[in-house]
Amino acid sequence: MNSFITKLSDILFNRIKYYNVGIINQNIADFILDQRKKIFWLNNLNKNTFIADPFVHEFKSSTYIFVEEYCYSRKKGHISVIQKLGDKLFSKPVTIIEEEYHLSYPFIFCYEEKIYCMPEAYKSGETSIYEAIDFPYKWEKKKMVFNEKIIDPTLIHYKNKWWCFYTLEGNDTANSELHIKYTEDPINGEWKNHKMSPAKRDIKSSRSAGNFILMNNSILRPSQDCEKYYGHQISVNKIMDLTESSFEEKTIKTIHPNKPYLDGFHHISHYNCVIAIDGMKYKYSLKKMNVIIKYLLQKITRIHAN
Repeated sequence: MNSFITKLSDILFNRIKYYNVGIINQNIADFILDQRKKIFWLNNLNKNTFIADPFVHEFKSSTYIFVEEYCYSRKKGHISVIQKLGDKLFSKPVTIIEEEYHLSYPFIFCYEEKIYCMPEAYKSGETSIYEAIDFPYKWEKKKMVFNEKIIDPTLIHYKNKWWCFYTLEGNDTANSELHIKYTEDPINGEWKNHKMSPAKRDIKSSRSAGNFILMNNSILRPSQDCEKYYGHQISVNKIMDLTESSFEEKTIKTIHPNKPYLDGFHHISHYNCVIAIDGMKYKYSLKKMNVIIKYLLQKITRIHAN
């Protein structure tokens, strides 16, 4: 019955996904254990865009949220930054990285006292790293590191190596097959494929959903639970084993969608006691309905004319 209603709605109305970013001023471990803390949702006044995939970073006592800012009319995303000015006060998004192709998932990391951003750019067929020249507003493309259609690349430094977790574009694999690469130097080193890659096949916990979480001497990896549909909710996985030839993790928690974004949670990140999460809800437009009504009226007019 629900699927019938959804299909009927799609026929009669123009249904679009709308994402927004929410902020929680809380320790990440406390939030994972108890998700009742109220989320403050940002006020995006631009109706032609949405913001998603937030990554939090602190620099010189200021907090910044890096996001994908998607433009409906251009059908393309770019990377923007939002400054946190107070508990409930934020700047407008400022565009910092834009290409001819779609960009999203602006993963931020530090290496040798420099700050880098590695956004997803699978539609270009490449993944590049950008270096902050004047943080957080000026960036320069440093290097292309992967020549594959990589989705949601997420790095962690562990056991003297850098590990990249990702999925690959494909009808059956983008949400369900986890791949891993590793290197000793994320900028200039050679990235090698993990011997198990794909290290995991599970639509409920493969696709990345934000940066790694260190909690109680454990490493947690947020991932998307896409069993119901893409970006439905977040699985929190505890890494049990990670070497060049082995990998094991188990899901220990689920982060469910919250009002008013009850249709999906698909990303979480944190820095110190600032957590950023994104939520999704469907919006409906009467544009398609108006076209259908206009068409029917024209048909009726022709019938009466004859």
